[in-house]
Amino acid sequence: MNIKLSDKPISSFRVLLVNDDGIEAEGLAVLEEFARKTFGDVFVVAPMHERSAQSRSITFRQTFSVKSCGDHRYAVDGTPTDCTLFGLHHVMKDQRPDLVLSGINHGDNAGNSITYSGTFGAAFEAGLHGVPAIAFSQLRNPDRSIEFDVARAYLGKIMDDVLSKTWDHHSVLNVNFPRKDTLSVKGISWVPAQRSSIIGDFKVVENQVGSWVAETVLSFPAPFDQEDDVTVLHRGGVTITPIMTNWTCHSSLKKMMEAV
Repeated sequence: MNIKLSDKPISSFRVLLVNDDGIEAEGLAVLEEFARKTFGDVFVVAPMHERSAQSRSITFRQTFSVKSCGDHRYAVDGTPTDCTLFGLHHVMKDQRPDLVLSGINHGDNAGNSITYSGTFGAAFEAGLHGVPAIAFSQLRNPDRSIEFDVARAYLGKIMDDVLSKTWDHHSVLNVNFPRKDTLSVKGISWVPAQRSSIIGDFKVVENQVGSWVAETVLSFPAPFDQEDDVTVLHRGGVTITPIMTNWTCHSSLKKMMEAV
């Protein structure tokens, strides 16, 4: 089954917005501003506080609180995926959204860092429930500051591009915006994810006998001489990567079954 979003007017879309940086995050405000100008009904369900690097974790075997912030906005004392689930199964249960948009994340989610991302995890959850979803992330500047000028300029172009295409029902789109000072004329590129990890090492200090204090050391992937999301992003391109919600490796499965 394929997804063709252009089957209905975009102005009539019901859209759910989620993120992992929290209800007050600038990236969410940028995405919400665009959404309210573009779509019909917009609902926002976001964490009360920043919940980065939560992947697809959920609040399990305990309750979480939700606060109404007015104008179809809700703050959840839970994970980004909790937000998606609350949005789908409570806020919009009577009429499911046509589209879920997650972000805009404060920092890129390219390469294998995608799987650590709460922003992507929230979008992925929507995809598992059969709702088309797109995760958006903004690459930080070298000094770790962040600007959303490129995102503002390209959100509409990305929606036009996505609406013009048919994409697999079992996929979620992962979008990354480059820094403003590196933006290239190439524009939007559909590319695969780079196979890389952002975990470089651990700092470990022995606290006492049999006890340690450990800290993750990040090592951001370097661009390669190929067309993948990390490389194109750092060259100044806007990247879109379709990610499958079914993780089965069908080629390996076929080989194993044939070998029986």
